[in-house]
Amino acid sequence: QVWKINADKHGIIQVRTPEPTRFLLTFKDAVAIVEDAMRLVEAGDEGIYVPHNLRAFSLHDVAEWFAEKYSCTIEVESLLPYEKVNERLVADGELPVSVSPILSKIVPGWGQDISMFQSDKAERLSAEAVAEILGWI
Repeated sequence: QVWKINADKHGIIQVRTPEPTRFLLTFKDAVAIVEDAMRLVEAGDEGIYVPHNLRAFSLHDVAEWFAEKYSCTIEVESLLPYEKVNERLVADGELPVSVSPILSKIVPGWGQDISMFQSDKAERLSAEAVAEILGWI
């Protein structure tokens, strides 16, 4: 909604550079993840869980789609010192082990491809798909 307000008021939206990516998680997805994690914990399988197979998007792609649809311009600014370029759910030295259709449990370890847990390498949604999920179209 910040972009919509800025587009209506000033005709400009802001996006950071270098090109940031983010995971997209719907409310329905979030509820399913929490319920699944609760089920695992209640069954005695405590741990740190992360969702696998989340889809990601480019903020620049969505900004370009938005700017065209709402006839505004994009102002590109540098990332602030505390902002990250991409999201990463699993770090080096962490091994995601699938424990359900939607969750992986994090254990110490190496050797597995963790690209699906990085927003710049995960399956990419188109800007139009993001707009549709967000209810903009």
